[in-house]
Amino acid sequence: MNYEDLTPEQQEKAKAIETPEEVLAFAKEEGIELTDEQLEDVAGGWCDNPQHH
Repeated sequence: MNYEDLTPEQQEKAKAIETPEEVLAFAKEEGIELTDEQLEDVAGGWCDNPQHH
């Protein structure tokens, strides 16, 4: 999942993500498939959200 590839609506939703669980729920809700590497990052607590870097 690349933030820049999200629609403006999805970007707004992504800005509110605060936990790894929310990342997974967002991806599932939006039909976004995460790579194995991204899933490992989420499991480690990293979030692909510019506001959380």
